[in-house]
Amino acid sequence: MRRRTARLSAVALLIGASAALTGCTVASEVSEPEPTGPTATQAPSAVTLKCVDDFMLIDADALKAAKKPKTVDVKCDLTSVVGTGASITLKGTTDLVVEGNRNTITVDDATTRVRLSGNENAVKYTGASKPEVDDKGAANTITAATK
Repeated sequence: MRRRTARLSAVALLIGASAALTGCTVASEVSEPEPTGPTATQAPSAVTLKCVDDFMLIDADALKAAKKPKTVDVKCDLTSVVGTGASITLKGTTDLVVEGNRNTITVDDATTRVRLSGNENAVKYTGASKPEVDDKGAANTITAATK
């Protein structure tokens, strides 16, 4: 009886060990899934001035260094401006976020909201009504553009 129990225990141990190892083997044809949308490495640079997934990032410093145009006519729901000291005219942006400092930005009547977290920025609007403003920075101004 002891031998039979010992044999059954050994068989059970081998079956358990092989079952555990089966889960550890790697199939040779397993591949990583392909991304289905834009990733951080696929997003356009801050100076290409393209709207991806209704978002556009404008790096004022990169824009100046690349000598890109100062008027950006791109329809985009959300545009974020970072960097310092740029003078930019935006056309077609619904929601503007300014995180840089000392920028002068003119927006058209498409802009309905401006959020400021940077300092000493001047935002000028050309539309009939002033956009909704959320100013968390210091010394920012929002005025009607003079014609």
